[in-house]
Amino acid sequence: MIQLTFKNVGQGDSIILEWVENDLAKICIIDCNLVNGDNPILDYIISNGYKTIDYLILSHPHFDHFSGFLQLLEYCKSNSIKVKYFLHTCSQVPTFLISASKSAVTKRELQRLFAFLFKNFKDMNMKVAPIQGDTPNSEFLLNEDFSLKILSPTITESNNYVRNSIYPFHDEESQDNPKANLLSTILKLECDKWYVLLTSDADKSSLIRIDRQRSEELDKILTLGQIPHHGAFGNHNNTFWKKRKRFNRTAMIVSAGVNSYDHPSPKVIDFFLENSFVLYSTSDTSNYPRDLIETLDVFSYSDPDYNSTRIGDQTFIFNSKDLDYKHQT
Repeated sequence: MIQLTFKNVGQGDSIILEWVENDLAKICIIDCNLVNGDNPILDYIISNGYKTIDYLILSHPHFDHFSGFLQLLEYCKSNSIKVKYFLHTCSQVPTFLISASKSAVTKRELQRLFAFLFKNFKDMNMKVAPIQGDTPNSEFLLNEDFSLKILSPTITESNNYVRNSIYPFHDEESQDNPKANLLSTILKLECDKWYVLLTSDADKSSLIRIDRQRSEELDKILTLGQIPHHGAFGNHNNTFWKKRKRFNRTAMIVSAGVNSYDHPSPKVIDFFLENSFVLYSTSDTSNYPRDLIETLDVFSYSDPDYNSTRIGDQTFIFNSKDLDYKHQT
């Protein structure tokens, strides 16, 4: 059994993956975002009494994905919580740190995070390493049933990022270089029968590349997918999601809070509804701009089992023997 929780952190990502190996509870954190000054990931670690974190993964260096990591790491160091691995896609350090953000504040916070890592990794006995999807160590066996595989970024995305990350930027983000989305992780959690696809803020070109060059990676049943970049229309690709093998309750989750970027796009939401996916959101529809509320309320029309527990933290429990998932309310 494996448990996957998407925390409600507003406009951003914080994902918790939990499993058991040799009767020991294991945990992996994918992104860590502060919301209203709180750190939901840190609160979860404390309340559940974890003394070891197996993996911390930074999907890409945008503030709404890394803002809580430094606080989490400082707490772990001060309270003797072991962190085995901190994995990231910032292989261009320090040049990457300069180019990934337009905001002086965001850039400073990213530099503070990596300064802490470089200063303390030995004392904490923590391995810090960049990750890439086309290397021999791109797959982690969680236990005898489940593995976590890195499908992106690869050298293709890294090269595209370096070529395109030139000032000035002309895109929706006011604080971050939108081209850094090219380096967003695409992670596949899988067992013998099915897989989950965690896309972070992945560019649609990465999805297309995987579909064309590594189609065998997507041969199993998609049981849950993350809608890329908080439902941004520019990161969506109809063909990719239509081609996926799935069953009648394949879930798609969107993590978006109050924003001015049209996240999630009504066109993206409509696509998944029209193609009979089951949709979940980490944020209450009342937090969205007024002109999106009606579109998001279509959730209730498309599924007779809809209820308000679909809003907020979303937890899914998977069994390797079954295609279905249990949605924990």
